[in-house]
Amino acid sequence: AAVLNLGGVGPEGSGSLSVSVKMLTTAARRMGCEMVVRVRLAQLHCHPPPYTVLARRLGGSSSSRGNHSHSHKPKSGTNQPTTPKRTATPAMGADEAAIREGIIDNLTNQWKAAYSQQIFQRYMGQWLVYGAMAGGLAVLGGLYYYLDKNPSVVEDLIVRRAEYVFDSSTNFDERREAFDSVPEFNVQMPSAFDAFAQAAETAESDGQAGSPVDSATFEAAWASNVTEGLEALQGSRLIQTKFRMRKELIADCALLSGGAERQLAALREVMPPSLERKLVVQELLGGQVSGDAAWLSARVLNANMAPSDALPHGATMRALIRALSTFPGQANRMVLYLTDHISLEEVLDVPKSTAASATLGRAFALVKATFDEFSPSEQQCILQLSLANAIGGISEMGKRSLAATEDSPYALYVRAIDAELIAPLSRDARVTSTILDDVKTIFLALPSDIQSRILLTAIQHPTNIDLMKNGADAAANLNSEAQAEIVRDIMASGGVVAVKLGQMLAEDPKVPADYRKLLGSLRDSNPPMAPTEFWTQVPASVRRKIQRLGPLLGTGSVKQVQLAEFLDGSTGAVGVLRAGVEHEALASVDALESSEQLSSVISKLARLMFGEFNLFQEGETLIEFAASPIGLHPLFDVVPVRHHSPRCLIEGVAVGQSIPKALDDSAIREDVKGVLTEYHRAVFQTFSDHGLVHSDIHLGNAIYGRVMSGKNGFILFDVGQFERASRQEVLALLWLISAISSPERTELLRETALVYLNKVSHLHPSASSITIPAGSTWSGASVLPREATSIERLGFALTEATAPFEDGTLPDKKTAYMLFLRAAEDRGMDLPTAAFAVAKMLDGILVQQAEYDLLPVVDLCVEDFLWRNMSWSDTARIAKTSIASSFLPIHVAHSEGADHGATAKLQPSTRLN
Repeated sequence: AAVLNLGGVGPEGSGSLSVSVKMLTTAARRMGCEMVVRVRLAQLHCHPPPYTVLARRLGGSSSSRGNHSHSHKPKSGTNQPTTPKRTATPAMGADEAAIREGIIDNLTNQWKAAYSQQIFQRYMGQWLVYGAMAGGLAVLGGLYYYLDKNPSVVEDLIVRRAEYVFDSSTNFDERREAFDSVPEFNVQMPSAFDAFAQAAETAESDGQAGSPVDSATFEAAWASNVTEGLEALQGSRLIQTKFRMRKELIADCALLSGGAERQLAALREVMPPSLERKLVVQELLGGQVSGDAAWLSARVLNANMAPSDALPHGATMRALIRALSTFPGQANRMVLYLTDHISLEEVLDVPKSTAASATLGRAFALVKATFDEFSPSEQQCILQLSLANAIGGISEMGKRSLAATEDSPYALYVRAIDAELIAPLSRDARVTSTILDDVKTIFLALPSDIQSRILLTAIQHPTNIDLMKNGADAAANLNSEAQAEIVRDIMASGGVVAVKLGQMLAEDPKVPADYRKLLGSLRDSNPPMAPTEFWTQVPASVRRKIQRLGPLLGTGSVKQVQLAEFLDGSTGAVGVLRAGVEHEALASVDALESSEQLSSVISKLARLMFGEFNLFQEGETLIEFAASPIGLHPLFDVVPVRHHSPRCLIEGVAVGQSIPKALDDSAIREDVKGVLTEYHRAVFQTFSDHGLVHSDIHLGNAIYGRVMSGKNGFILFDVGQFERASRQEVLALLWLISAISSPERTELLRETALVYLNKVSHLHPSASSITIPAGSTWSGASVLPREATSIERLGFALTEATAPFEDGTLPDKKTAYMLFLRAAEDRGMDLPTAAFAVAKMLDGILVQQAEYDLLPVVDLCVEDFLWRNMSWSDTARIAKTSIASSFLPIHVAHSEGADHGATAKLQPSTRLN
């Protein structure tokens, strides 16, 4: 109900009154109501009385605030409202009807306006929200479509402001904040095998269906993929700006004041844990490797620990590695091109005028330009990772039809091996084709990361590059020493097993002297680990006790040693295993098993190598060695052991001068030679009297300085492997050493040595028949039968070891001993384990005696021991052989010889005559 007070009714206001009544009536009718209007017309021209308009709904009632009210009920039988008639009634005059009509019309218009405004206000908020949403969606859709077609617009908007702040500021923190404002663009790269498969599918789709894909088609597919990918990276302003900013900030880090700690902290803010950060940290701490830099605190090292398996982070580096990994051509030529050793024309195998040449040239140019953006250390990692991925991918691709063609990726890879690895070895006529085949077989069986390291070393070797550029002229000037250097460097890059194998070859008398000399230096040519990588290898319990890490003391193929200061202020030499050395060793031993020639030395190599992996045992050996006659000698001290666990060994610090440098000093040379001679005597007497074999007497394992007795002597800090031999084994090996010392003693002591060797050796279960060389006889048979006794086999091995070479010269004592060990193994005999340790000890002593002109203490010690320990049966046997040889020809005397005639029958008569 609505109540409207119509005041001010008069002659001049009747119009408004009429309009208002009419409006109210019409509005009520439209709303389904009946309107009853009662207007007092009394005193129309007097003071206007209040007028009341009452409205009520059908079925309801309303009352005015005055005294007038009226109710109306709907007619029965209808549910619809009834509209009152707008005609004058007898009780209503014409003026009253006109007033009513005017009021109704006026009120209707006002109500319409009010109702419209109410409806608009009610739904206006929703309409605005829906409209904004629709407009926003339209704008977003259009923006997405535009940015999809023009992605560089967003990059430009983001990068432009960051570049301005970065380039206009000289403050490191401000530049870093600008760098952080540019988002990191992470690109997911496929694996090497997936990339190979993608290139292969592209090449197969471009070729003829059902036919093998040739190298040219494969290279064209590779060039297309690489060009598209690298151009997309170079065209991305965001990626290139982020790369440039990071590169400049890394350079700024090295210039910050506050020392290495501040520089490394800033570097961690710029680069996440990655291969790139590992390389930069190594460069910042490069002086630490040489031993000239200040000590590094444990706090700095803990904050910058570098895992050995860190992966590349930057999109550009990962894209470049992928591109090089999938290169289907000769990898060696690509490496030489990237390192500026050959031109683009030399690496292309297609004519310059063809479209394929243009496509490949463009791809090579892009790869080269991207490669040149990185530092030298990053470039080497890129090449090594690329080769490793490529080798792994090529091996997987061998399952595809691509590998069956002569120009397949695998065939090209083998061709690169022939050119860069086998060809340098084949230049030496002393290296036979059998050895080359073995090298190739072993190499292809190695893990891809070791293959890549070896191949990269061979490709980049200065001698090989010189031969490639100068051809016949360089080959004519290549001497055996330069050739041996190539072999040494290649083996040094092959990891711990290759180094150990090289050391074994250095002891093999069949290997040429120049090779043995250079291969023997492998133990001193191992690249050191960076301080952060070394710190990662230290056990956590030991790291907590260290306050500072000092300079590098030494590095070998198995472990590395650095000086350290502990929390209590004391110092010590901390040695840890090299990162990844165990993985490399296991994988390489598996590869060596594929060689028939090396299968016989696998067990010895594994024993030699894996024994050094247990630093706990090395510590135990050092403690035991300190209590041996060598450690108790007044001229020798053994450093104390502070801690020893399987992967870490901490010793006391030895202060003094290296022995080789002391021997070069003319003022103390003779004193040092006297100490070294006494050291040899003590080592050999410890073996002969106590059965302790100190097999590693390398001069780098000790220093010359003041010992506890107050004299100048040797301080030993690494004794290597420490074998024990029984009394019978000592006798057998000393009789053998004496028997091979000269041709006369060979004839005189041969039988006695074989008797003692037979007591400590046994026939291997897998021993089989062995072919006897021409000129030898045994019961008229040319093949040594399976049932042959062990002493017969030992006799044949001794005969072979002491026989003259092709030029007529006789082997020396060390050579004859090594030849005997190999010949005995080849003939199915298992010798005592100490025999191989004695070989290494004997080699070290004799080499140092010859190099520094020392007294022959080995012969003196052997004679003294045998004279003191010779039995009556030994004396009788030797006397019998001596008497027989005095009256009969040598070969007759041995054929009729005493206790072991069968052994003598193995002696070649031509050799003895």
